Amino acid sequence: MHSLTIAILLAALAFSYSATSPRLFEGPSKVFQLLSVAGEMQQINPGLTAPCFAYYEGIFNKEYEVYRAAYNECINQFSAGKNGVLERYDGIVWSLGNSTYDSCQALIKCNTKDNSLDSLNCYSTQGTDNSEEVANIASNATISAGSLSQEISQLEYTRDLCTNTTSRNYDISYDASYEEFQSCLSGESAVPVSNA
Repeated sequence: MHSLTIAILLAALAFSYSATSPRLFEGPSKVFQLLSVAGEMQQINPGLTAPCFAYYEGIFNKEYEVYRAAYNECINQFSAGKNGVLERYDGIVWSLGNSTYDSCQALIKCNTKDNSLDSLNCYSTQGTDNSEEVANIASNATISAGSLSQEISQLEYTRDLCTNTTSRNYDISYDASYEEFQSCLSGESAVPVSNA
């Protein structure tokens, strides 16, 4: 009966970690460490495994939920920032689009002249004038794309710093709780009493 209870607790913990974001691998990988230790200690000290596991399961779940929320906040801030930057450049794209349209329209109108000579002269003049405008459009687009890429790179750097800090904090918290869990399993410390 005791083994069945432990198996159910371990399965519940494994399931709770398996429903996580694919990027949040720390929790699911750490649950296997817990399962291994709990399984070994079940044989050595079966009387402590269930109560220690029952208490620390809540601790590990809470730590993981804090980590997952902080990690997702890093991702959400990045997404919001990136969307904001992209929207700021919409005006530039609109302006370049208008300039492109105007240049193309000037050339298209050459096709509607009264005769071939007027049309060819129009293309010659408008082609020269608008090639300079198209070169300006391309130059402005290149400069704006570079600035936009740089802003997005800065947001990506901030996101990565945030997620790495969040992961490090989770590891520190988890490692401390894991040591306490092992101490509980081995009987070196008393089973904590839940404050719930």
